[in-house]
Amino acid sequence: MEIRSVVLSPKHIANSLTTKAKKAKEKIKEKKIFKFTKKKVIATSLVLFLGVAVYLNYALFLNDGVSEPKDVKNSSEVSLEKTDSVESFFAQTALDRQRARDEALEVLQTVVGSEEALEDSKQSAMAQMTRIASEIQTESNIESLVMSKGFDDCVAVISDGKCSVVVKSEGLLPNQISQIKEIVYEQAEILPTDVKIIEKK
Repeated sequence: MEIRSVVLSPKHIANSLTTKAKKAKEKIKEKKIFKFTKKKVIATSLVLFLGVAVYLNYALFLNDGVSEPKDVKNSSEVSLEKTDSVESFFAQTALDRQRARDEALEVLQTVVGSEEALEDSKQSAMAQMTRIASEIQTESNIESLVMSKGFDDCVAVISDGKCSVVVKSEGLLPNQISQIKEIVYEQAEILPTDVKIIEKK
């Protein structure tokens, strides 16, 4: 039986070690890139989500009209359906606003609790959570005070230093508009020029 001895040259050993070293470096690099990318994805997702939430908050109030019911036989049915439609609008708007806020808070909480997130990102997320909680309370105060002025229903949304207020009314008078803007300023320190009032009949 013939036994062959394998002799490895220094060059062969060096090449083998170099190849293994390169593979090891690539693996380490991939892990670092993955970790860095994960942080970037979290931060980017946070910014995008909050941007979408802000857009949705304002998009809720872009359509000022309430769709008229079709195929209605008499005025009493028209009145009832229109009332239901308006009440449904206020309920749905408040629900959509709450859902958008809950989703935003959930994302922020994820960032705060993440071991991968940078400390600056966590601090920023905490600050935004505090701001959102404050805005929720302020919106509630505005709605209560506006309704105390005789309005049947009201939904307020504060975002990016501006406020949209939707009120149920058959026709806003100049003094009512002034009252609403004054309430918003007193509660949120938002200037009248940054207050949008929308009437729902």
